[in-house]
Amino acid sequence: MFKNFVVPLRPATLTAILMSALSVFGAAAIAQTPLSAVISANPQTVVTGGAAKLTWASSGAGGCVASGAWSGKVPTSGSRTTGPLSANSTFNLLCGRGGLVVRTATTVAVLNAAPPAAPTLSFSGNPAIVPNGTSATLTWASTNADGCVASGSWSGNKATTGSQSTGPLAAASLFSLVCTGAGGSVSRSATVTTTVSTAPTVTLSALPASIVSGANAALNWWSTDATACIASGAWNGTRVTAGSENSSPLTAASNTFTLTCTGAGGSAAASALVLVTQPIPPPPPSAGYTTNFPASENPISEGGNWITGKTAGLDWNNPQTAPGKAYAAVRSGLGASRYDDSIATLNTAFTASQFAEASVYRAAGYSPGNAGHEVELLLHFQITAHNARGYEILWGHSGYLAIVRWNGGLGDYTALYDSGLPGIGVSVDGDVLRAEINNNVIKVYKNGALMAAVDTTSQGGPVWSDGQPGLAFWPVDSSTVELFGWKSFQAGNL
Repeated sequence: MFKNFVVPLRPATLTAILMSALSVFGAAAIAQTPLSAVISANPQTVVTGGAAKLTWASSGAGGCVASGAWSGKVPTSGSRTTGPLSANSTFNLLCGRGGLVVRTATTVAVLNAAPPAAPTLSFSGNPAIVPNGTSATLTWASTNADGCVASGSWSGNKATTGSQSTGPLAAASLFSLVCTGAGGSVSRSATVTTTVSTAPTVTLSALPASIVSGANAALNWWSTDATACIASGAWNGTRVTAGSENSSPLTAASNTFTLTCTGAGGSAAASALVLVTQPIPPPPPSAGYTTNFPASENPISEGGNWITGKTAGLDWNNPQTAPGKAYAAVRSGLGASRYDDSIATLNTAFTASQFAEASVYRAAGYSPGNAGHEVELLLHFQITAHNARGYEILWGHSGYLAIVRWNGGLGDYTALYDSGLPGIGVSVDGDVLRAEINNNVIKVYKNGALMAAVDTTSQGGPVWSDGQPGLAFWPVDSSTVELFGWKSFQAGNL
């Protein structure tokens, strides 16, 4: 703001200026009151297009004239609004009387206003993929927008923030949204894709399909395009879409297990039947059994006296015989498991205290090197479909001796004793191996000398207290099945 100042006039021009001042300021200009004037603007800084209020006052003046950013005669005091300003503006005020004038001014600074902010918009469809005939939810949010308009697979004015269901969709759909504000407009799109739901499938099996009363069946199932399954019939409750479990002990003659699985494409069901038979009473205890394998048989039978691993157990192999020897029908490890030994038990009952004894058949010079080849005796052993359990006493061709508990399933066993090498020595043709079990203790003899004794309860797990004696073989890799076996066998009660 400029300070007041007084301008002295020359005598030569005094008369002309006074006459002009009198015409401008009026006769009152001849008064002798001290001359002053002041002007101010509020605010002194505005943005482009803004206005300020001018306020002025004078003392001892006969009149005032505006110039600069305003013009014309103005009262000796007053106020007014400038109107919209687009650039820095100076407002001058000239007041006077007689031969004197006073000048003052004020300036309003004009700042460039920031342009309106551009609008923003987020827009999505969730889920982006839906089954045919179902819906998704559209969600959007914008800033610096005054309104939004939908187009594409929807339409109409929309709030600047919100959500809305698409309704059932029969095909892929494009949803667009434009939001507009002072700073412009912004658009976004979202596509929701539909899929055709596939009808679910379900498969259920129960093994074995026939069991004795009080036994369990193994249930296995799997499904496709299903999200949930429910069991009914001989079992019940919810199930995962794929799994396995054992049934509870079954006693009813016929047991139907049903599984119904549902998904977006509907539902499907599968059933499996398990028949229950009453257990066959065991035969009376045998006084003993002896054989020199007089005939060629595959599998070993000797008049139905043997139960074999492939025929009865399904998952293992059968022993075979030729005159004067018994041996494996095939090498182990050719199928799903390396431990599908060739096994057989006698088909008569024995007491809990029993023995098995056999003499070795070994072809002259036979040595399979690093290949595995074992002759084996069995005690307290039972073979049923997909189940073989009991105790195995094995003598490897390289001399090691081991005692193993078979727990039932293929390849499921627990080592109870392992001599390591050199063990009990490499066998020769005619060596006799004998195994006995009495009061849960297994003793092993070679040619009458005690080689090992093991308590079958020492390792935890099941303790097999019944079953039959038997024989077995385990040739693997490059071994030759017919060159290593038993040449005689006997079993009995202790």
